[in-house]
Amino acid sequence: MTEEELVGNHWLLSYEARLKGWLPSRNTVNHVLLNPFFAHLFNSGVSFYDTNALTLSFQPHQLIPAIAGGGGPSPIPGDT
Repeated sequence: MTEEELVGNHWLLSYEARLKGWLPSRNTVNHVLLNPFFAHLFNSGVSFYDTNALTLSFQPHQLIPAIAGGGGPSPIPGDT
C-alpha cells in the first residue's frame, strides 16, 4: 500500500488494510502516517469497518414473487 492510494478510489481499503494489519505498506514506513489527515484518523483509532458486525444473509429468491407482482408470500418476515 502507498500514500498515493489514500487519495484514490480505493482510499478506504488502503486505510483500513493498514489499520487492521491486513496489508503492509509498500516500504517499511507506514503509508497512512505520511498523510496528515489520515495520520490523525489512524492515531485516533478511527475505523470504518466493523469486523464484529453481524451480517444477515440475503436470499434473492424471496423477493421474486413480490417484485413480479405474482401475489406470492411476502418477502418480509412477519408481514402479512
